[in-house]
Amino acid sequence: MAVFVAVSGVGVYSQSMGDVIERALTVKLLEADRIAVRDTFFDFTIDGSYDNRDEFTFGDLDITVYFSTGECDEDEDEIFQAEKGKAVRIEIASSVERTIGQLGFELSKFTKEQMYQFSDSSFIYHDKKLGLAVQILADEVEEVILFPSTTSEAKPCGFEKAREFVTLESWFGNTKLEDRTGTDFFRNGPANVTVLELERDLITALTPKQIKITTIAHDPENDHLIYDYVVSAGRIIGTGAKVVWDLTGVPPGTYKITAAVDDGCGFCGQPVTKIVTIK
Repeated sequence: MAVFVAVSGVGVYSQSMGDVIERALTVKLLEADRIAVRDTFFDFTIDGSYDNRDEFTFGDLDITVYFSTGECDEDEDEIFQAEKGKAVRIEIASSVERTIGQLGFELSKFTKEQMYQFSDSSFIYHDKKLGLAVQILADEVEEVILFPSTTSEAKPCGFEKAREFVTLESWFGNTKLEDRTGTDFFRNGPANVTVLELERDLITALTPKQIKITTIAHDPENDHLIYDYVVSAGRIIGTGAKVVWDLTGVPPGTYKITAAVDDGCGFCGQPVTKIVTIK
């Protein structure tokens, strides 16, 4: 099953990802417990340990190992029945950009499917019989996923989505492209901006030209969020949920600010736009 080979000449980042993937492939999904997983990744840094997952880092790579709830929890995207605490999925992502060519292995024989109906640059390549998948956005690698092979002798979980995943070729089962919104198997629900609060929405000769901005966002998985602001004039000072919109020197008129957040799938969730008037 070790189909990943570190390819010389593609760069240290690609080779290190290949090494990590090969290491991850030695974990026996549906059988390995938390101790066995930690033994496998003994030289990785443990960033967090939760009820159903362990988070590691290795250089610029983030590795998340998910463990079974023992109850075929549909919200946890569990495919097969497994004893509580057994490893069921491994996700590997990078904090630096990687192209498909830097992965160190070929995707030509993998099935390719568009992830979202609103994004024609987001794809997933997968081979369910191998238990391998790669998520791609605009030709850049977002994530590598290791999951139990659908040829496993383990019994599928009873809910419909799990049965479809095992029996149908499509990654999305019977879900049509127009219905794919980011909540399908092994895909986080998108993070949405819920509140965009402006200190004021009217600037006059008597008020400051800088406006404090507070953004509130919701992510179903509580992922780390990157905040992005697009303004039609002026500039944004700072980063994160609290920033300042500087409109110094901007002539009278009406101007827009749009806030969005990225939880790892790009800015695929719901943004919020507000308007400020300068008189």
